Amino acid sequence: MSAPRHFPFLAGRDPLRMGLATVGARDWFEIGDDYAAQMAEKRRLLAARRGEVFRTLPEAEPAARELLAAVADWCAATFPDRFARDGDGMRCPDGRRVAFAGVPPLEAAALLVQEDLCLMLPDAAGTPILIGACLCFPSRWRLAEKIGHPMLAIHAPVPGLNPKIGATIDRFLAGLKFGHIYARTNWSLTADPALFQPVAVPHEPVTAANAGERVFYRVERQTLRLLPQSGAVLFGIRIHQHALAALAALPAERRAFAETLATLDPGLVAYKSMGGIKDAVVEYLSS
Repeated sequence: MSAPRHFPFLAGRDPLRMGLATVGARDWFEIGDDYAAQMAEKRRLLAARRGEVFRTLPEAEPAARELLAAVADWCAATFPDRFARDGDGMRCPDGRRVAFAGVPPLEAAALLVQEDLCLMLPDAAGTPILIGACLCFPSRWRLAEKIGHPMLAIHAPVPGLNPKIGATIDRFLAGLKFGHIYARTNWSLTADPALFQPVAVPHEPVTAANAGERVFYRVERQTLRLLPQSGAVLFGIRIHQHALAALAALPAERRAFAETLATLDPGLVAYKSMGGIKDAVVEYLSS
């Protein structure tokens, strides 16, 4: 069982914070031991549920082409021992060849890295709009309901977020400069082991005795980077998911997580669909 690598709750108990930090170019994306498994699931979802996980608006094409070139360059420069140029395409760490011709460029880019890739472009008023995405591993949101909408509308279901930091998010996106990459993380708990989670699903009862195996600690590592030619912003989402038992060997993190979860705002507990598992998880983490 691999150990978690991100602990957003250690930065404070307020989940409604931007919590952005600059990262180096090497850390734009994260390639992990779960690369092959996640890429296989991406391919399966693109084949079986394409309308749910892939959408672009016509104006996304220039940004998507720019993104593909940037992602391919990153792969070749950052992991030359794992990725290799292969004509009009690229060989990947799991042995696949991703073709760049005859495939939508946003899809080709998303088949190189584990991140879901979302493109935002300012409209005539300067408001960033979601113009395209390959979103195979959503955490309780549907791409079809968000495409073509601004960030304020996308974040509207999150209790308290827009009044607190909605305007700050828009100002930050409007002021992004090329050459800077920003990252943040957030967390949730789920009793569903699937990576594709557009909605919450009913689950079997969870107790403190079985929470370690039944509940999963799910982290989104989000990155933001301006694409200078098109003016679009790439919003990357990398999912890390571990059985809660993976925290057993991390006592300090385990205690901090229990304290954070115990004091979480009830509205956010409901929004994250954790009402049926929260108490059992707090007991498990505190034991």
